[in-house]
Formats: sequence, C-alpha cells, structure tokens
Amino acid sequence: MFFFNRPSINDAIKEFHSTPGAVLLDVREADEYRSGHIPGAKNVPLSTIQTASLPNGLSTPLFVYCLSGKEWSCC
Repeated sequence: MFFFNRPSINDAIKEFHSTPGAVLLDVREADEYRSGHIPGAKNVPLSTIQTASLPNGLSTPLFVYCLSGKEWSCC
C-alpha cells in the first residue's frame, strides 16, 4: 500500500490490476468522469460516496483517484 510514498498513477494502475478483487474508483463528479477516465474505473462521486455500495463491502481493496489522476490512494 502506498500511503506516504506514492508512485506514479501508472504504477498504481499496475498495482490495481495485480490486486485480486480490487476496485478502481474515480471520485470525480459524473460530468468529469464522462469527459475521460481510466478504463475500468467505477464512478462514485465524493458527493455520494457515503451511500455507495461495493462488492464484498469493506473487504474490497480500493484504488481511488481524482483530479484526472493527479491524486490517488490505495486502501
């Protein structure tokens, strides 16, 4: 996991693809998501994230990005 020393977004995408059951979340608003996003990303805007449901609930590995991939995290 990359909490403090984050590699590039490309490295994060590689890690996402190699993590079984992981979900890639784009937390930008729907119009931003429609204008372009990482293939395979699920759009869950920050404005709705508290009510979002994910496969396997809290045990799902999440890779989250916003701002066109300039900021991201994994948990």
